[in-house]
Amino acid sequence: MCRMAALSARYPLSLRTFMAYFFCPLIPDNFNKDGWGIAYFVDKECLLFKGREPARDSPLLRAILDRVELKSHLAVLHVRRATKGKVTLANTHPFVRELWGMPWVFAHHGEVGGITQWSLAGSQRFQPVGESDTEHLFCWLLNGLWHQFQELRPPVGDLISWMVEMICEVVFYRGKFNFILANPSFLFAFYGGHRLLFWRQEETPNPVVMVSSTPLFREEAWQAFQPGELKVITDGAIKNPL
Repeated sequence: MCRMAALSARYPLSLRTFMAYFFCPLIPDNFNKDGWGIAYFVDKECLLFKGREPARDSPLLRAILDRVELKSHLAVLHVRRATKGKVTLANTHPFVRELWGMPWVFAHHGEVGGITQWSLAGSQRFQPVGESDTEHLFCWLLNGLWHQFQELRPPVGDLISWMVEMICEVVFYRGKFNFILANPSFLFAFYGGHRLLFWRQEETPNPVVMVSSTPLFREEAWQAFQPGELKVITDGAIKNPL
C-alpha cells in the first residue's frame, strides 16, 4: 500500500540514482500504480513534480531521469496506491504547504481510517484540495501546530514535543501509519507500525541519511525502524528527537 522514500544530505547531490532505484525497481511495481511524485528543496524553495499515471509509464518522469540533473540536499518521493480519493493530481503525494515562511512536504502510507471526519483544528488555515486521507492528515497536523504556536516559529525541541503529542493521538484513534514530513532544514520520519520502514546512513564523502519503505540497494546496509520511532534528520545526520 504505497511506497515512499526520502533523502537528507549535508551538501546537495544528484538525485538520479536514488530516484531510479525508487521509481524503477528491478522487480516492476504493478501494485502502486495510481500516481507518483517527488518534492525536493533547492536552498529554501521546494520544487514539486507529480503524475497521476504509473511511474513506469510517465513521459515526464522518464524525461527527468534521462535528461534533467536534479540536485538537492533534501527530497521526498512517493508512489501511490489509491485507497481514499480518486486517481487525480490533487490526491497524489507528496503534498506541500507553507508554514512560518517555508514550505513543508508530507507523504504517508498506512491506515488512518476516518481521519477525514476530524475537524481541522485551530485556525482552519490549512484545507485539503483533494479527497485523500493523507492530505487531510497533513492539514490537521499543520493546523494543530499553527494553533499552538501561531506566527512565532517555535524552537525545534518544542515543535517536536508538540508533534509527538499529535502523532500519539492519531495512532491511538486511527491505527497504524507511517509518514515523512520535511521542511528546508529538517526531515522527520515516523514509523507507526504499518508494514516496515527502513533507514540507511552514509558518512563520506557527503554525509547522507536515506529513509525508504523498502530497501533500494545494498539491502544489508538498511536498518528497520522500531514501532513508534521518530527520527529527526538534518544535513545528513540523525538528531536526538527530544
